[in-house]
Amino acid sequence: MNKSITVSDYSFVRNCKYAAVCLLVSTVLGFIYGLPGLRPFQPALFTVGFTAAMVFVNFALASVFIIFVLILSVFKKLNPRYFRYWKISAAFFVVYMLVYAVLSGLKLFIF
Repeated sequence: MNKSITVSDYSFVRNCKYAAVCLLVSTVLGFIYGLPGLRPFQPALFTVGFTAAMVFVNFALASVFIIFVLILSVFKKLNPRYFRYWKISAAFFVVYMLVYAVLSGLKLFIF
């Protein structure tokens, strides 16, 4: 069965690409931060781990907000722009948690 990509799927893929770029930039910045101390991998891994924790908190708060909006939608018309932030947050959550799962599977110690 040949299923075409919908606009919603495209925006999720685009948001995942944006999250991957942010992941790459944060890793490179952590790597550069560690170069003067001749230990570039530890700060790079710490940056990914810490950012993944912040992305998790952001996704949790965005999910609470979207549930609150859905409850309030009973009383008034639902505005689709409320879902935009949640979709971006979900894409960041997926990308960062996949990378975090891979890093935790490698058993690398960053502290």
